[in-house]
Amino acid sequence: MLTRLRENDDAGWEQFIEKYSRMIFATALQSGLQEGEAEDAAQQVSLQVLKYISRFEHDAQTRQFKPWLLRIVRSCVTNELRRRDKALVRLSGDEVPEEPSDMNALFGNIWEMEWARNLLTMTLEEVRGEVAPLQYQLYDLYVLQEKPVREVVRKLKVSAASVYMAKYRVGNRITSTARRLEKQENARFVRLSAANGTYQQKFGFRNWQGGGRSSARETVGRVAAGAVAKKLLKQRYGVEVLACVRQVKKIVADINLDKVRLRDVEANIVRCPDPTAAEKMIRLIERTRKAGDTVGGIIEGIARGLPVGWGEPVFDRLEADLAKAMLSLPASKGFEIGSGFGGITQTGREHNDPMRSRRGKVRTTKNDSGGVQGGISNGETVHFRVVFKPVATVMHEQATVDEQVKNTTLKGRGRHDPCVLPRAVPMVEAMTALVLADHALRHRAQNEW
Repeated sequence: MLTRLRENDDAGWEQFIEKYSRMIFATALQSGLQEGEAEDAAQQVSLQVLKYISRFEHDAQTRQFKPWLLRIVRSCVTNELRRRDKALVRLSGDEVPEEPSDMNALFGNIWEMEWARNLLTMTLEEVRGEVAPLQYQLYDLYVLQEKPVREVVRKLKVSAASVYMAKYRVGNRITSTARRLEKQENARFVRLSAANGTYQQKFGFRNWQGGGRSSARETVGRVAAGAVAKKLLKQRYGVEVLACVRQVKKIVADINLDKVRLRDVEANIVRCPDPTAAEKMIRLIERTRKAGDTVGGIIEGIARGLPVGWGEPVFDRLEADLAKAMLSLPASKGFEIGSGFGGITQTGREHNDPMRSRRGKVRTTKNDSGGVQGGISNGETVHFRVVFKPVATVMHEQATVDEQVKNTTLKGRGRHDPCVLPRAVPMVEAMTALVLADHALRHRAQNEW
């Protein structure tokens, strides 16, 4: 492929690739990768660029998109680096081990080029008809074709100031036009299996830009408050709250609820304490992402060290409040505690948790109740599971309606996670801590005065 580019390289793509590879290498080094990993990253992503370019190598318009593609790539790579899970590092002050490098996770979602190219085509066509022909010609030569200023001045017999002014004026017009066209395009459609359709019908408007109140962005406040609640629970009551990924699609992890620790959860990018299952999950998510699809799974919530007595017997049962908190999270679709739905396969004798006296305290020899009986904590580890659906936005055309309620199709684009589970782990922890902190204070007010 590279040989073919060298033989017919009117648009200067080989130079573009070299420049791009250096940029990827430098960016990867700045992100903390070793030199060998940075070289692998540059080679891997450059090959993807070559594959993309090969699809348009006979397109006469391709050359004018070269500088734009470079800007898009640089912007996407920068955004990906910023979006690393730094935003989800726990605010509780716990030491979080350094996350291992994963180039597919880092650079896997940056390829919006075909969509960007189509948007630029529409934008340039519209701007060409709105600005003076000479100004657009100056912009075309100097910016799109990357001609030196002296050559543009000599060819069109204008001053250098005119060239720079054209770059500024036409560039601003292109930026504003592209944003407007993008908004018009996005606003036309109702996203499948997402909240903006029901929002539109209930309130008469929707936040098509990012989901508004239904977006997972709103959970930043929950995570911040949960960090305070975790500190309260740990320091005053000795309660430890933890969550981890138990299952992705059909891959189920083997987790010891009594021994799993934060460092085990944070040992890999998928936040699964079972290393063998974690590797399988990562490979599955990578394959799914490359296929333009998404997957869901299950997060296990754990709270160790609860005393007996937290919770209420009727409406504010501990498991009921936990269920409400978990199902208030975006993309959550199910909740079960203890044996959960699997308990129906057992008889009552099998399901019961036998009690024994240990050092003057009543303990159970197993924990199918999940640490809660009759809506009140029994002193055992509270453990439950939350189901999260696959992300609704996929990179395939699917049937939907537009703003005029006419049948159409919609294909996802932009940056969307192939799996939300790793990002949802801090959310589950935060909501668990908030519920337990509420019940701890209620129990203190009712029973410890």
